[in-house]
Amino acid sequence: SFVLSLDTWLLDLRYVWGAEGAAHRQFVERDPYFRGVEVSGASQLYFTFLQNCLATNTSHRIIPLQSTSTNGAMALIARKLRPSLMYIDASHANPDVAIDYENFYEILAPGGALAVDDLQVPSVAEAFLAFCSRLGLTPVFENTKQGYVMKPFASRPRSVAASQTGVGPKRFSLVKRAKT
Repeated sequence: SFVLSLDTWLLDLRYVWGAEGAAHRQFVERDPYFRGVEVSGASQLYFTFLQNCLATNTSHRIIPLQSTSTNGAMALIARKLRPSLMYIDASHANPDVAIDYENFYEILAPGGALAVDDLQVPSVAEAFLAFCSRLGLTPVFENTKQGYVMKPFASRPRSVAASQTGVGPKRFSLVKRAKT
């Protein structure tokens, strides 16, 4: 088995939390995690991640995929990968996080677990609870920051278009065909 680590490694949160007047600004200024991660304006967090994999002798089991969530989801679909465990720790903005939950739940293998992080962030908690409610899933909370849901074995794939519009995937098209 292996771990596919999908991330941009841009540390976008540093810019949001570090903004003038932001509630977490002092935290960002004090925490070494947020310092010294740029060279010529580019984040070096990806290389720190790789260094940590080498230092912990886990590089043979961890496959880093430097990508956005949406492109990463498309890569999993293209390769027909259906993980049995997914841990979502991505964007903290809504609707981004809601879209991540939808996309990765669809890819998740039946019987698999979708774990989420940062539930102390209001937008993340709101998106997770709405997602669970809409699908009739029972969330399990490990603590105030993390939780998970299990995907039933009987779950059959559905399209986001069908779930939100009632239109099945075979009848839904973004492209109008010209009459010949």
